[in-house]
Amino acid sequence: MTETESKLWMLVVEHLGALLAAAVFYTAALSVAKEHVLQATSLIIAVGAALLLRRAIRVLIRWFDEAKAKGVSNFAAPFCAILLQVAFVIVMWSFAFLFFNQISQPDEAPFCSGSEPIQPAKFGLLDAIYFAVTSFATVGYGDIYACTAFSRWAVMAELSTTVTIGILTLSALVSVMIELGRAALAKATAPSVTSPPIFLAMGIIALAEPFIYGFLSVAFTDNPGLLRLYVGISAVLAIGMAVGALLSGCTQMLVPREKAGMRLVTSVQLVVLAYILFVEGFGYLYLLMDQPGAYSFARQGETALGFVSAMYFSITTLSTAGFGDIAPLAPAPRIIVITEILVGMVFALFAFSLTISAIVNQRLLPPATAQAPRRAETKVKLAVPSRRAGNTRRRD
Repeated sequence: MTETESKLWMLVVEHLGALLAAAVFYTAALSVAKEHVLQATSLIIAVGAALLLRRAIRVLIRWFDEAKAKGVSNFAAPFCAILLQVAFVIVMWSFAFLFFNQISQPDEAPFCSGSEPIQPAKFGLLDAIYFAVTSFATVGYGDIYACTAFSRWAVMAELSTTVTIGILTLSALVSVMIELGRAALAKATAPSVTSPPIFLAMGIIALAEPFIYGFLSVAFTDNPGLLRLYVGISAVLAIGMAVGALLSGCTQMLVPREKAGMRLVTSVQLVVLAYILFVEGFGYLYLLMDQPGAYSFARQGETALGFVSAMYFSITTLSTAGFGDIAPLAPAPRIIVITEILVGMVFALFAFSLTISAIVNQRLLPPATAQAPRRAETKVKLAVPSRRAGNTRRRD
C-alpha cells in the first residue's frame, strides 16, 4: 500500500467519523430547540463539509497522479473516496439550504411548492436533503424549487459543483479502469466466454415479475395483505439481485486470473438486467408505500399508484428525468426517492467502470476463437515442407 493510498483510507475513515459527528451535533442542537443555535449548527456543518470536500479532492487528485506514474493496485480506496465526496456535496448543500431557510423572514421564504412559498418553520432537514439530492442528480420534480434571487444563486452554485465533481469522477474512473484492466489482464492467457449463472436468474425475474404481479393482483383482490407481502419480497429480491450482479461483475473484471473477465457484450447485458431490476425493485417499494387514501404521492387521476405508474415513476427517477407529474409528498417516499437517486448515481459509476474494463479487455486480449485457427494454420504450414522433403528423399 502506497503512502497516498493509505492517506485515502485515512480520509475515508475521517469522513465517516465527520458524518457521524455532524449527525450527533445537529441532534444535540435540535434538543436545545433555540433558533440561533440551529442556525449556527447548520452553518458550521455546511462550512465544515466544504472544507473536508476540498481536502478530499486534493488527496484524490494526488492519488490519481501517483497511479499514472506507478500503476494502480487497488480500486476500493478511490471508489470509497469518490462516494464520500458525493455524500459531502449533498451534506454541504443540504445544510446550506437549511441555513438559508432558517435566516429568512416568513414573508421571504427562499423555497416554494406549487404556487405557494414554503414557510420556514415547515422546511426541515429532510426537505433540505431531498431538495439537495434531486438538484444534485438533476432530477428536479418541481415540487420544491427556489423562488428568491438568493436561493436561486445557491442552486446555480450547487449545479456548478455537480458538473465539477462529475467531470473529476468520470475522468478519474476512465484512467483507473484502464490501468486496472491492464493489471488484471497481465496474467490472463484467454478471455472468459461463459456468462455468470446469475444472468439467467436475473433475466427470468425481470421478465416474469410484471406478469406475476398482474396475476396476483387479480387473484388477491379480497386479500391485499398477501399482495403487499409479495410486493415487499419482490422489491428486496430485485434490488438484492441487481446489487449482487454488479459486485460480481466488478470482481471478475478487477481481480487478476488465468482467464480475463467479461466481454463487452456480457457486461452490457449485466448492466441492462441490473438496471431493469433496480427499476422494478424501487417501483415495488413505491407500490408498497402508496395505498388508497395515504396521499404519499402527488399524481393525477389515481387514488393510489398503479403498477405502471409506479414503474414509470421509478424509471424517471433512476434515469434522472423527473417530469414532475408524479412527486413524493410524505417523508417515507421521499427517503426512498433519495435512496434510489443515490443508488442510480452509484449504479452509473459501476456501469461505466464495467464497460470501460470490458473495452480494455477486448482490445488487449485477442478472442479465443481467433487464436485457435492461427495455431492450426501454423501447424499445417510446418507439416507441408516435411512431406515434400520426405518425397524428395524417396526419389533419390
